[in-house]
Amino acid sequence: MVHHTPDPGRAVREIARALKPGAPLLLYVYEDFSDRSLLWRAALAAANSVRAITTRMRPSHLMRVCRLLSPVVYVLCTLPSRHFSWAKRFPYRHGPHAFGMVGDLYDRLSAPIEFRYSRDGAAALASDAGLNVQSVGQQRGWVVRATKPA
Repeated sequence: MVHHTPDPGRAVREIARALKPGAPLLLYVYEDFSDRSLLWRAALAAANSVRAITTRMRPSHLMRVCRLLSPVVYVLCTLPSRHFSWAKRFPYRHGPHAFGMVGDLYDRLSAPIEFRYSRDGAAALASDAGLNVQSVGQQRGWVVRATKPA
């Protein structure tokens, strides 16, 4: 959740400080879509513009909006990702049925702070904190595996 903090670099440095020497860190941050097409980047910009409204809503009202959007996200994202290879990289998490609230729809629309990273930016969060980066993989965002030097 460091991508929802005011200073993600500082948050990772504090996590690294608290790790024992040789201890592993698994860090997940949202992808910035910099390596995706213009269409993907435009879709992200549109989704983020909605957050200007949703972050000002009462939590109960936002939950109602998410319940209404849940079937839409399911049809537009979940179903295609299960049946088409072009949809496998959709950046969402959603429940197993159209009205399930398992997933990150509320999280994405409610968080007032959200930083996104390129692959290199995600790795830099760990290396700038003094950690040894082993790998950076993509899992609907960037997953950085790193360890604290012994």
